[in-house]
Amino acid sequence: MRSNLFAKLRGASTAREGSGRRAVTALLTGLTLVGGFAAAQPATADADAAPALVKESRDQTKTYHLNIDRNNDYLSLGKAVTELEKSGAVKTASALSVAQSAQHTGRHGLCNPHQLDGTLKFDGFCWDPNDDAGKDWTPQGLTGSHDANRTGTIDGNHLYVASWHGAGGNKGHRVTIAESDGSKVTYGHVLLVRPTGGAQGFAPVDGRHADGVVWYGSKLLVANGNELEVYDMRHLWKMDSREERIGMSGGKASARWHDWALPMVARYTTGPRDGAPGACEPGGPGTICLSSLSLDRASNTLVSGEFTKHHGGGRVARWPLDEATAMPKSTTSDSVGTAQASVSYVSPVSDMQGVASDGSTFYMAGLCPGDDPEKDAQFSCLQYAAPDGEVRTLTKGPIYTQNLSWDPNAKRLWGLNERPGKTVVFSIKTTR
Repeated sequence: MRSNLFAKLRGASTAREGSGRRAVTALLTGLTLVGGFAAAQPATADADAAPALVKESRDQTKTYHLNIDRNNDYLSLGKAVTELEKSGAVKTASALSVAQSAQHTGRHGLCNPHQLDGTLKFDGFCWDPNDDAGKDWTPQGLTGSHDANRTGTIDGNHLYVASWHGAGGNKGHRVTIAESDGSKVTYGHVLLVRPTGGAQGFAPVDGRHADGVVWYGSKLLVANGNELEVYDMRHLWKMDSREERIGMSGGKASARWHDWALPMVARYTTGPRDGAPGACEPGGPGTICLSSLSLDRASNTLVSGEFTKHHGGGRVARWPLDEATAMPKSTTSDSVGTAQASVSYVSPVSDMQGVASDGSTFYMAGLCPGDDPEKDAQFSCLQYAAPDGEVRTLTKGPIYTQNLSWDPNAKRLWGLNERPGKTVVFSIKTTR
Protein backbone atom coordinates (compact mmCIF):
# COMPACT_ATOMS: atom_id res chain seq x y z
CA MET A 1 0.00 0.00 0.00
CA ARG A 2 2.77 2.42 0.89
CA SER A 3 4.69 1.75 -2.32
CA ASN A 4 1.56 2.52 -4.37
CA LEU A 5 0.99 5.66 -2.33
CA PHE A 6 4.53 6.91 -2.87
CA ALA A 7 4.24 6.16 -6.58
CA LYS A 8 1.16 8.34 -6.79
CA LEU A 9 2.77 11.14 -4.84
CA ARG A 10 5.77 11.11 -7.15
CA GLY A 11 3.59 11.68 -10.18
CA ALA A 12 2.76 8.20 -11.46
CA SER A 13 0.20 8.48 -14.23
CA THR A 14 -1.33 4.99 -14.04
CA ALA A 15 -2.45 2.59 -11.33
CA ARG A 16 -3.46 -1.11 -11.26
CA GLU A 17 -6.96 -2.22 -10.35
CA GLY A 18 -7.43 -6.02 -10.41
CA SER A 19 -5.98 -7.52 -13.58
CA GLY A 20 -6.59 -4.42 -15.67
CA ARG A 21 -5.19 -0.90 -15.66
CA ARG A 22 -6.96 2.42 -15.48
CA ALA A 23 -5.63 5.90 -16.10
CA VAL A 24 -5.59 8.28 -13.18
CA THR A 25 -5.33 11.99 -13.31
CA ALA A 26 -1.98 13.52 -12.34
CA LEU A 27 -2.08 14.76 -8.74
CA LEU A 28 -1.50 18.37 -9.54
CA THR A 29 -4.19 18.79 -12.19
CA GLY A 30 -7.32 20.67 -11.31
CA LEU A 31 -5.31 23.70 -10.19
CA THR A 32 -5.92 27.18 -11.52
CA LEU A 33 -3.98 30.37 -11.03
CA VAL A 34 -5.63 32.83 -8.67
CA GLY A 35 -3.84 36.02 -7.73
CA GLY A 36 -0.57 34.63 -9.06
CA PHE A 37 -0.62 31.32 -7.19
CA ALA A 38 -2.12 27.91 -7.67
CA ALA A 39 -5.42 27.28 -5.92
CA ALA A 40 -6.91 23.82 -5.61
CA GLN A 41 -10.26 23.14 -7.26
CA PRO A 42 -12.99 20.77 -5.99
CA ALA A 43 -12.12 17.08 -6.21
CA THR A 44 -13.02 15.26 -9.39
CA ALA A 45 -15.00 12.06 -9.57
CA ASP A 46 -11.72 10.12 -9.28
CA ALA A 47 -10.81 10.52 -5.60
CA ASP A 48 -7.20 9.49 -6.32
CA ALA A 49 -6.73 12.66 -8.40
CA ALA A 50 -6.85 15.05 -5.43
CA PRO A 51 -3.56 15.41 -3.55
CA ALA A 52 -4.25 14.59 0.08
CA LEU A 53 -2.47 14.32 3.41
CA VAL A 54 -2.85 10.57 3.88
CA LYS A 55 -2.81 8.93 7.30
CA GLU A 56 -0.45 5.97 7.63
CA SER A 57 -1.42 2.69 9.24
CA ARG A 58 -0.97 2.31 12.97
CA ASP A 59 1.50 -0.52 12.34
CA GLN A 60 3.66 1.77 10.21
CA THR A 61 3.53 4.62 12.74
CA LYS A 62 4.65 2.24 15.50
CA THR A 63 7.97 1.78 13.69
CA TYR A 64 8.91 5.44 14.28
CA HIS A 65 10.91 5.94 17.48
CA LEU A 66 13.11 8.48 19.20
CA ASN A 67 15.79 6.29 20.75
CA ILE A 68 18.06 7.48 23.56
CA ASP A 69 21.12 6.04 25.30
CA ARG A 70 20.37 7.30 28.81
CA ASN A 71 23.93 6.98 30.09
CA ASN A 72 25.86 8.47 27.19
CA ASP A 73 23.30 10.88 25.76
CA TYR A 74 21.48 12.11 28.84
CA LEU A 75 22.96 11.40 32.28
CA SER A 76 26.59 12.06 31.32
CA LEU A 77 25.68 15.31 29.55
CA GLY A 78 23.76 16.60 32.56
CA LYS A 79 26.61 15.69 34.88
CA ALA A 80 29.15 17.57 32.73
CA VAL A 81 26.94 20.69 32.66
CA THR A 82 26.48 20.63 36.44
CA GLU A 83 30.19 20.15 37.13
CA LEU A 84 31.25 23.01 34.87
CA GLU A 85 28.75 25.43 36.40
CA LYS A 86 29.65 24.41 39.97
CA SER A 87 33.32 25.08 39.22
CA GLY A 88 32.48 28.69 38.45
CA ALA A 89 34.04 28.41 34.99
CA VAL A 90 30.86 29.62 33.27
CA LYS A 91 28.06 31.95 34.28
CA THR A 92 24.45 31.61 33.14
CA ALA A 93 22.41 34.24 31.32
CA SER A 94 18.74 34.53 30.38
CA ALA A 95 17.19 34.30 26.94
CA LEU A 96 15.73 37.76 27.43
CA SER A 97 19.15 39.24 28.21
CA VAL A 98 20.53 37.80 24.96
CA ALA A 99 17.69 39.29 22.92
CA GLN A 100 17.90 42.66 24.63
CA SER A 101 21.70 42.83 24.39
CA ALA A 102 21.15 44.41 20.96
CA GLN A 103 24.28 42.65 19.75
CA HIS A 104 22.49 42.90 16.42
CA THR A 105 19.64 45.16 15.33
CA GLY A 106 17.12 43.87 12.84
CA ARG A 107 14.57 45.72 10.78
CA HIS A 108 10.83 45.77 11.47
CA GLY A 109 8.61 44.78 8.57
CA LEU A 110 9.26 42.56 5.57
CA CYS A 111 12.17 44.22 3.80
CA ASN A 112 12.60 41.63 1.02
CA PRO A 113 10.25 40.24 -1.68
CA HIS A 114 7.87 37.61 -0.30
CA GLN A 115 4.63 37.38 -2.37
CA LEU A 116 2.51 36.73 0.71
CA ASP A 117 -1.18 37.51 0.16
CA GLY A 118 -1.97 40.92 1.67
CA THR A 119 -5.44 39.81 2.78
CA LEU A 120 -3.71 37.54 5.31
CA LYS A 121 -2.33 40.64 7.07
CA PHE A 122 1.33 39.67 6.90
CA ASP A 123 3.87 41.11 9.31
CA GLY A 124 7.36 40.27 10.57
CA PHE A 125 10.94 41.44 10.53
CA CYS A 126 14.31 41.11 8.84
CA TRP A 127 17.80 40.30 10.08
CA ASP A 128 20.56 42.89 9.88
CA PRO A 129 22.22 43.19 6.43
CA ASN A 130 25.16 40.93 7.32
CA ASP A 131 22.96 38.09 8.57
CA ASP A 132 20.58 38.59 5.65
CA ALA A 133 23.51 38.15 3.22
CA GLY A 134 24.01 34.59 4.52
CA LYS A 135 27.75 34.37 3.89
CA ASP A 136 28.54 32.21 6.93
CA TRP A 137 25.16 31.09 8.26
CA THR A 138 21.84 29.91 6.78
CA PRO A 139 18.52 30.11 8.72
CA GLN A 140 16.40 26.95 8.98
CA GLY A 141 14.05 26.63 11.96
CA LEU A 142 11.81 29.05 13.86
CA THR A 143 10.11 28.95 17.23
CA GLY A 144 9.37 31.49 19.95
CA SER A 145 7.92 32.29 23.32
CA HIS A 146 4.51 31.41 21.85
CA ASP A 147 5.80 27.80 21.95
CA ALA A 148 7.75 28.06 25.20
CA ASN A 149 4.75 28.47 27.47
CA ARG A 150 1.00 28.96 27.37
CA THR A 151 1.18 32.71 28.05
CA GLY A 152 3.18 33.17 24.86
CA THR A 153 5.68 35.56 26.43
CA ILE A 154 8.85 35.59 28.55
CA ASP A 155 8.44 38.14 31.33
CA GLY A 156 5.88 39.89 29.14
CA ASN A 157 8.16 39.97 26.09
CA HIS A 158 7.67 38.28 22.72
CA LEU A 159 10.84 36.38 21.85
CA TYR A 160 11.73 34.40 18.73
CA VAL A 161 14.39 31.74 18.21
CA ALA A 162 15.84 30.77 14.82
CA SER A 163 18.21 27.89 14.12
CA TRP A 164 21.03 28.25 11.57
CA HIS A 165 23.50 25.87 9.98
CA GLY A 166 26.98 26.92 8.92
CA ALA A 167 27.64 28.03 5.34
CA GLY A 168 30.77 28.69 3.30
CA GLY A 169 32.87 26.06 5.07
CA ASN A 170 31.52 26.87 8.53
CA LYS A 171 30.60 23.54 10.16
CA GLY A 172 28.81 24.78 13.28
CA HIS A 173 25.19 25.36 14.10
CA ARG A 174 23.69 28.09 16.25
CA VAL A 175 20.47 29.71 17.37
CA THR A 176 19.45 33.35 17.43
CA ILE A 177 17.29 34.78 20.22
CA ALA A 178 15.38 37.87 19.10
CA GLU A 179 12.87 40.29 20.55
CA SER A 180 10.42 42.13 18.33
CA ASP A 181 8.10 44.63 20.00
CA GLY A 182 6.41 45.84 16.85
CA SER A 183 8.75 48.76 16.27
CA LYS A 184 12.29 47.51 16.86
CA VAL A 185 14.11 44.18 16.60
CA THR A 186 17.16 43.23 18.66
CA TYR A 187 18.92 39.90 18.92
CA GLY A 188 22.02 37.89 19.78
CA HIS A 189 23.58 34.69 18.41
CA VAL A 190 24.24 31.60 20.56
CA LEU A 191 26.53 28.72 19.57
CA LEU A 192 25.27 25.19 20.26
CA VAL A 193 27.86 23.05 22.07
CA ARG A 194 28.24 19.63 23.66
CA PRO A 195 29.53 19.41 27.26
CA THR A 196 32.52 17.11 27.58
CA GLY A 197 33.65 17.30 31.18
CA GLY A 198 37.37 17.55 31.88
CA ALA A 199 39.60 20.52 31.19
CA GLN A 200 38.01 21.57 27.90
CA GLY A 201 34.52 21.70 29.41
CA PHE A 202 32.61 21.79 26.12
CA ALA A 203 33.19 21.19 22.42
CA PRO A 204 31.57 22.14 19.11
CA VAL A 205 28.58 20.30 17.69
CA ASP A 206 29.74 20.42 14.07
CA GLY A 207 28.45 18.86 10.90
CA ARG A 208 24.78 19.35 11.73
CA HIS A 209 22.10 21.08 9.69
CA ALA A 210 19.89 22.53 12.46
CA ASP A 211 16.87 21.60 10.36
CA GLY A 212 14.21 22.61 12.87
CA VAL A 213 13.79 24.06 16.34
CA VAL A 214 11.08 24.14 19.03
CA TRP A 215 11.20 25.98 22.37
CA TYR A 216 9.16 23.92 24.82
CA GLY A 217 9.24 24.83 28.49
CA SER A 218 12.89 25.04 29.54
CA LYS A 219 14.11 22.99 26.58
CA LEU A 220 15.14 23.81 23.05
CA LEU A 221 14.61 20.86 20.69
CA VAL A 222 16.75 20.88 17.53
CA ALA A 223 16.31 18.51 14.57
CA ASN A 224 19.21 17.17 12.52
CA GLY A 225 18.02 14.50 10.12
CA ASN A 226 18.03 11.36 12.25
CA GLU A 227 18.82 13.29 15.45
CA LEU A 228 16.78 15.25 17.95
CA GLU A 229 19.13 17.29 20.13
CA VAL A 230 17.89 18.77 23.39
CA TYR A 231 19.34 21.95 24.91
CA ASP A 232 18.38 23.56 28.21
CA MET A 233 17.66 27.31 28.24
CA ARG A 234 18.33 27.39 31.99
CA HIS A 235 21.99 26.69 31.20
CA LEU A 236 22.59 29.45 28.67
CA TRP A 237 26.25 30.40 29.20
CA LYS A 238 27.82 33.84 28.85
CA MET A 239 31.32 33.63 27.38
CA ASP A 240 34.10 35.76 28.86
CA SER A 241 36.36 35.57 25.81
CA ARG A 242 35.59 36.00 22.12
CA GLU A 243 38.06 33.76 20.28
CA GLU A 244 37.94 31.14 17.54
CA ARG A 245 38.49 28.23 19.94
CA ILE A 246 35.61 26.45 21.65
CA GLY A 247 35.78 25.45 25.31
CA MET A 248 37.79 26.42 28.38
CA SER A 249 41.39 27.61 28.27
CA GLY A 250 43.27 29.57 30.90
CA GLY A 251 40.10 29.84 32.93
CA LYS A 252 38.22 31.58 30.13
CA ALA A 253 35.29 30.25 28.10
CA SER A 254 35.08 30.86 24.36
CA ALA A 255 32.58 29.76 21.72
CA ARG A 256 34.01 30.51 18.27
CA TRP A 257 33.44 34.28 18.27
CA HIS A 258 30.03 33.98 19.98
CA ASP A 259 29.16 35.78 23.22
CA TRP A 260 26.95 32.90 24.40
CA ALA A 261 26.86 29.11 24.22
CA LEU A 262 24.05 26.65 24.90
CA PRO A 263 24.98 23.11 26.02
CA MET A 264 23.26 19.93 24.86
CA VAL A 265 21.58 17.97 27.65
CA ALA A 266 20.14 15.03 25.67
CA ARG A 267 20.26 13.43 22.24
CA TYR A 268 17.76 11.11 20.56
CA THR A 269 18.07 9.29 17.23
CA THR A 270 15.40 7.89 14.92
CA GLY A 271 17.76 5.07 13.94
CA PRO A 272 20.97 3.54 15.34
CA ARG A 273 22.84 5.73 17.83
CA ASP A 274 26.06 5.67 15.80
CA GLY A 275 24.36 6.65 12.53
CA ALA A 276 25.54 9.83 10.82
CA PRO A 277 23.23 12.86 11.30
CA GLY A 278 21.82 12.33 7.80
CA ALA A 279 21.36 8.56 8.14
CA CYS A 280 17.61 8.42 7.50
CA GLU A 281 15.29 7.68 4.59
CA PRO A 282 13.24 10.70 3.46
CA GLY A 283 10.01 9.43 1.96
CA GLY A 284 10.34 6.12 3.80
CA PRO A 285 9.39 3.54 4.60
CA GLY A 286 12.52 3.09 6.79
CA THR A 287 14.18 5.39 9.34
CA ILE A 288 12.17 8.59 9.55
CA CYS A 289 13.89 11.95 9.06
CA LEU A 290 13.39 15.05 11.21
CA SER A 291 13.72 17.76 8.56
CA SER A 292 11.47 20.29 10.28
CA LEU A 293 9.91 20.75 13.72
CA SER A 294 6.99 22.64 15.22
CA LEU A 295 4.84 22.49 18.35
CA ASP A 296 1.11 21.83 18.45
CA ARG A 297 -0.07 23.04 21.85
CA ALA A 298 -3.60 21.78 21.23
CA SER A 299 -2.41 18.15 21.26
CA ASN A 300 0.83 18.74 23.20
CA THR A 301 2.83 17.10 20.43
CA LEU A 302 6.02 17.78 18.56
CA VAL A 303 5.30 17.79 14.81
CA SER A 304 8.09 16.65 12.49
CA GLY A 305 8.20 16.79 8.71
CA GLU A 306 10.44 15.27 6.04
CA PHE A 307 12.02 17.08 3.11
CA THR A 308 11.85 15.05 -0.11
CA LYS A 309 13.71 16.64 -3.00
CA HIS A 310 11.67 17.32 -6.13
CA HIS A 311 8.70 15.15 -5.18
CA GLY A 312 6.08 14.57 -2.53
CA GLY A 313 5.96 11.64 -0.12
CA GLY A 314 7.53 13.28 2.94
CA ARG A 315 6.22 11.95 6.23
CA VAL A 316 4.61 14.07 8.94
CA ALA A 317 4.62 12.64 12.47
CA ARG A 318 3.32 13.65 15.87
CA TRP A 319 5.44 12.90 18.94
CA PRO A 320 3.76 13.23 22.39
CA LEU A 321 5.58 15.54 24.81
CA ASP A 322 5.91 15.43 28.60
CA GLU A 323 5.34 18.80 30.26
CA ALA A 324 7.14 17.64 33.42
CA THR A 325 10.44 17.01 31.62
CA ALA A 326 9.81 19.28 28.59
CA MET A 327 11.03 16.39 26.43
CA PRO A 328 9.48 13.62 24.32
CA LYS A 329 7.15 11.44 26.39
CA SER A 330 8.91 8.27 27.43
CA THR A 331 7.36 4.89 26.67
CA THR A 332 9.55 3.28 29.36
CA SER A 333 9.43 3.37 33.15
CA ASP A 334 12.07 6.15 33.12
CA SER A 335 10.94 9.77 32.91
CA VAL A 336 13.40 10.23 30.05
CA GLY A 337 13.52 7.30 27.66
CA THR A 338 12.63 6.08 24.20
CA ALA A 339 9.61 7.84 22.69
CA GLN A 340 7.24 6.77 19.92
CA ALA A 341 5.20 8.64 17.30
CA SER A 342 1.45 8.66 17.96
CA VAL A 343 0.21 9.26 14.41
CA SER A 344 1.81 9.84 11.00
CA TYR A 345 0.85 10.97 7.52
CA VAL A 346 2.30 11.12 4.01
CA SER A 347 2.26 14.53 2.37
CA PRO A 348 1.97 15.17 -1.40
CA VAL A 349 3.75 18.53 -1.08
CA SER A 350 6.98 18.50 -3.07
CA ASP A 351 10.17 19.77 -1.38
CA MET A 352 8.33 20.16 1.93
CA GLN A 353 10.50 22.30 4.19
CA GLY A 354 8.14 23.06 7.06
CA VAL A 355 5.00 21.72 8.76
CA ALA A 356 2.90 23.20 11.56
CA SER A 357 -0.51 22.39 13.03
CA ASP A 358 -3.14 24.43 14.84
CA GLY A 359 -4.66 21.26 16.26
CA SER A 360 -6.96 20.45 13.37
CA THR A 361 -5.25 21.73 10.21
CA PHE A 362 -1.71 21.13 8.96
CA TYR A 363 0.19 23.93 7.18
CA MET A 364 3.05 22.94 4.88
CA ALA A 365 5.73 24.97 3.09
CA GLY A 366 7.10 23.63 -0.17
CA LEU A 367 7.18 23.84 -3.94
CA CYS A 368 4.12 25.43 -5.53
CA PRO A 369 1.91 22.98 -7.44
CA GLY A 370 2.95 22.90 -11.08
CA ASP A 371 6.32 24.64 -10.55
CA ASP A 372 9.47 23.17 -12.09
CA PRO A 373 11.55 21.65 -9.24
CA GLU A 374 14.76 22.17 -11.22
CA LYS A 375 14.24 25.93 -11.48
CA ASP A 376 16.24 28.00 -8.99
CA ALA A 377 14.99 30.73 -6.64
CA GLN A 378 11.26 30.14 -6.89
CA PHE A 379 8.81 31.52 -4.39
CA SER A 380 7.42 28.81 -2.13
CA CYS A 381 3.77 28.03 -1.49
CA LEU A 382 2.11 27.67 1.91
CA GLN A 383 -0.42 24.86 1.65
CA TYR A 384 -2.88 23.36 4.12
CA ALA A 385 -4.98 20.26 4.72
CA ALA A 386 -6.94 18.47 7.38
CA PRO A 387 -5.81 14.91 8.14
CA ASP A 388 -6.79 12.72 5.18
CA GLY A 389 -8.03 15.90 3.50
CA GLU A 390 -7.27 17.55 0.20
CA VAL A 391 -4.20 19.81 0.13
CA ARG A 392 -4.95 23.37 -0.95
CA THR A 393 -2.80 26.46 -1.44
CA LEU A 394 -3.18 29.31 1.06
CA THR A 395 -0.68 31.76 -0.45
CA LYS A 396 2.66 32.06 -2.09
CA GLY A 397 5.53 32.81 0.27
CA PRO A 398 9.20 33.83 0.41
CA ILE A 399 11.78 32.04 -1.72
CA TYR A 400 12.75 28.74 -0.09
CA THR A 401 10.45 29.09 2.90
CA GLN A 402 11.70 26.79 5.66
CA ASN A 403 10.13 25.89 9.01
CA LEU A 404 6.69 27.03 10.13
CA SER A 405 5.42 27.69 13.66
CA TRP A 406 1.86 28.18 14.92
CA ASP A 407 1.12 30.85 17.55
CA PRO A 408 -2.05 29.64 19.34
CA ASN A 409 -2.60 32.91 21.21
CA ALA A 410 -2.43 35.25 18.23
CA LYS A 411 -3.71 32.53 15.87
CA ARG A 412 -0.98 33.36 13.38
CA LEU A 413 1.38 31.22 11.33
CA TRP A 414 5.08 32.13 11.54
CA GLY A 415 7.84 31.15 9.17
CA LEU A 416 11.21 32.14 7.73
CA ASN A 417 13.21 31.50 4.57
CA GLU A 418 16.81 30.86 3.62
CA ARG A 419 17.53 32.71 0.36
CA PRO A 420 20.75 34.77 0.87
CA GLY A 421 20.06 38.48 0.57
CA LYS A 422 16.29 37.92 0.54
CA THR A 423 15.50 36.53 3.99
CA VAL A 424 12.50 37.47 6.10
CA VAL A 425 10.80 36.26 9.29
CA PHE A 426 7.06 36.50 8.68
CA SER A 427 3.69 35.83 10.21
CA ILE A 428 0.25 35.66 8.61
CA LYS A 429 -3.36 35.02 9.50
CA THR A 430 -4.68 31.80 8.02
CA THR A 431 -8.20 33.07 7.33
CA ARG A 432 -9.29 35.99 5.18
